[in-house]
This record gives sequence, structure tokens and C-alpha cells, in this order.
Amino acid sequence: MYIEMSLKRSLDVSRWNQSACKLNGSSMESQQLNKKIDDTKALLYKAYDSLQKEDQVITASAVKSRYLGIDKKHYTLTQLLDYHSTKMKGVLKYGTLKNYTTTEAYLKNYLREKRNISDIYLKQDRLPIHAWF
Repeated sequence: MYIEMSLKRSLDVSRWNQSACKLNGSSMESQQLNKKIDDTKALLYKAYDSLQKEDQVITASAVKSRYLGIDKKHYTLTQLLDYHSTKMKGVLKYGTLKNYTTTEAYLKNYLREKRNISDIYLKQDRLPIHAWF
């Protein structure tokens, strides 16, 4: 299985060691590029391992997609809130549903007023939600 991808770096071909798949030399540029190659390989192996753990069909394009983060659908806060409202509408009592609706309004207002955005991808925000307030 081979994955062809670019690291968006340029180099003098005469300095490339084909058998080691690394740049020859000990210059700062060589060290940085070799580190980038090693880091990318490690992330590709991690992508491969995660596909294997999920019992997915493993192909070069599947590993590349996982590495690039384009193999999974990413959801927004609004999508999550809409999904919850739809699924829980007939399950929750009126008072509980009213509390969820109020919380939803506060969250959307926070995004608009404090962050100047209308929605946010759940994967995008690294802060725990309690740090928002």
C-alpha cells in the first residue's frame, strides 16, 4: 500500500537519500525536513491503527483521508441541539424540554454576542464548555 502526498516542501534532489527516504546532511533545513517526514509517517501510522481498531477496510485512500481528517462528518453545536430537540421532543416532560430550550437560547446567544459567530464545529473548540461562561 502506497500513499502519495506532498509535504509542501522543496529540496535539492541531489541531497535526497532514496533508500532512507530522508534528506542527507546535518543542516538545520535537513533536520527540520527529516523531522517533518518522521512526524508525518507517525501520523499516517496512527491513522492506519485507528482504522484497524474500528475494523474498517484499509486502503491507501482510507488512510490518507483519515490523516487529512476528511473521512468523518463533523457536526456543529446547532446540529447537535437540533438533533437532541427532535429526538427528545416526545420523551421529555414539558418543564425539562423548556429548560433545554432556554439553555439552547443561551448557547446561541453566547456564540453570537461573545464569539461573533452563528455556529461552531464541535471538533473546532478545544475549551471545555464551562470555560465559555
